[in-house]
Amino acid sequence: MTEEILFEDLLHTFVEEAEENLTTMEESLLVLEHHPEDEETINTVFRMVHSVKGGAACVGYEVVAGFAHVAEDLLDQIREGKRAATPEVITQLLQSVDVLRKLIRPIGPIGPIGPIGH
Repeated sequence: MTEEILFEDLLHTFVEEAEENLTTMEESLLVLEHHPEDEETINTVFRMVHSVKGGAACVGYEVVAGFAHVAEDLLDQIREGKRAATPEVITQLLQSVDVLRKLIRPIGPIGPIGPIGH
């Protein structure tokens, strides 16, 4: 296999995993709206954005990794008790999911019918 094909496979995997992680993140944030002090849910959201950040860095998408890092820092503050998971913070995190999706979709490999998953 050529390096180009290997990179396309890696990119394809990143896009699929990022979509799964963002879906889990979004679902968990909706739970967090009703249970803002649920440490397990907060940790789940943190792990999902951390995974997106790491995957983006692996494929060289520094803009995605940088944006995810900002969300990760906010979640870390919540985990450390420095900030509360207020409705406003949860709204910002839900908006970050939307932004990450928009940033990731255009970078997906192009197949016969468009970006992966579409």
